[in-house]
Amino acid sequence: MSDRHAPDMFLRVEREEDMTVAETTSGKVSGKQEKRCEVFLGIPFAKPPIGALRFRRPIPPDPWDGVRECVSFGSVSPQPGNPTFADERVTMDEDCLTLNVFTPACDGKKRPVAIWIHGGAYLTGSACETGLFPHQICVEQDVVNVTIQYRLGALGCVDFSRLSGSGGRFDANCGTWDQVMAVEWVIANIENFGGDPKNITLMGGSAGGTSVLTLITTPYLKGKIRRAVMESTSFYMGLTEENGRLAALSVLNELGLKEDEVQKILDIPADRLAQAANDAEYKYLSYRPYTIPTGPVVDGDLVPELPFDALMKGAADGIDVLVGSTADEGSLFTNTKLGLPLLFPVREEDLNKFFSDHPKAKKEKILALYPDYPANHAFQEIAKEIFYHVGILRAAECLAERGGNVYVYYITYTTPMLREIGLGAAHCINTSMLAGNVEEMLPDPSAKEQNIAFAKQLQAQWGNFFRTGNPSVAGYPDWPAYGKKKNTYFIDVTSCVKQHPFTEIEETYGDIRPYGNGKASRRKRWQRQRKADSFSRRNITTIKIRV
Repeated sequence: MSDRHAPDMFLRVEREEDMTVAETTSGKVSGKQEKRCEVFLGIPFAKPPIGALRFRRPIPPDPWDGVRECVSFGSVSPQPGNPTFADERVTMDEDCLTLNVFTPACDGKKRPVAIWIHGGAYLTGSACETGLFPHQICVEQDVVNVTIQYRLGALGCVDFSRLSGSGGRFDANCGTWDQVMAVEWVIANIENFGGDPKNITLMGGSAGGTSVLTLITTPYLKGKIRRAVMESTSFYMGLTEENGRLAALSVLNELGLKEDEVQKILDIPADRLAQAANDAEYKYLSYRPYTIPTGPVVDGDLVPELPFDALMKGAADGIDVLVGSTADEGSLFTNTKLGLPLLFPVREEDLNKFFSDHPKAKKEKILALYPDYPANHAFQEIAKEIFYHVGILRAAECLAERGGNVYVYYITYTTPMLREIGLGAAHCINTSMLAGNVEEMLPDPSAKEQNIAFAKQLQAQWGNFFRTGNPSVAGYPDWPAYGKKKNTYFIDVTSCVKQHPFTEIEETYGDIRPYGNGKASRRKRWQRQRKADSFSRRNITTIKIRV
């Protein structure tokens, strides 16, 4: 140990010019001063998952001597194309299990800690997305921010362990295990970076929010997480054992492999695996609408049951929760005018595939909510409700009934530019604003000052939630807990609270969800379609999305 410790036994900041040095369980790391923050980038929290560790649970990193320089981002998990919004200097590599710490100061002060988990449908994204650099909220709210990298796609979010040819060579949920180890690293080390290990908020948007849901319901982190923020999250992501198996077979088909040949993927290049998972996802969605085939799989251990079901049974009791969605969640994934690949149905015949598993009366009741059906806007609204909004409402109601401290928001804020291109209050619109990177991510001159004001509101409310578990803050309307009145905080240029605002939606959709409550098994339909088209490869354009 260094002889330059503060009296409280934290390794005090060592400075040589702008260098900052802190102690971790694996060795000393040096960071840098940047935008009023002390920043540590690319800190290893696990051993590189390569060679014999490919498709295996992560293990702790080897310790090092001296001071490890951590002033640039580590590699991101292999994925199709360039990592979503990533710093252009970042590379892709299987050796990607690192995290980044942004702190006001390594001074022994115990600040709230927010761990950000990126989205991207478990296929894309990174811990170094330029729109998510949290310098501003870090300084303005006096919060320690951590962003983590985990394995994506076939390398971390597809379960090959149950296939007949696996031979015990694969572990399930490698990407989620990566997240667990990263959280454990934060708990063990964050005091030396000015954070409080007993006041940790897990935070994520889209698939990152689903990751948060999984982590607050796994027994491996029980009692270790204080708060959770889930933004634009599908509570219905996550795969049953059967669906996980079908997803793995879909990837093998893209690689031209049979089930008993699964061990051949141990030698397939990472970029090819990433592309196969991407292509398989779009085909999978064509016959299983609203079911993302990557992500956490029920394994009876880390994921004992579907995270949503675990939540409903009380697995996250005692954790403060902030959760919500946007008014136009479905616009990015169903807007036919944008020229982007479409994730969700935009044709009657495709939507009928989903409704075929549900009573006819349910379909008719839902479609009656949209007089303009089958116009594109109706498909956008249906996608929003099925994949995002209804699950959020059901989760919030359950948490409130169980006595949980839960706050719900609904973002209607948008800009002229977003309205013009047909996105409106789009999926995860608040994410970059929360970080403070407004001009970079939403370069709309007509709404510059409006965007800045909106960002400050979010930062103040989220910051107070990190500190106290309550997002109410002076200068804005009081934000009551969800409770029996189903208080929902509508966030816009002028925000307000509404009680029971979505009664018709809740009553109409009921318990409908993409899996588990249909009247027929989709396995036979999958087999029929597989036989019909032999999963022939299609030219699918890759798009970076935060699902």
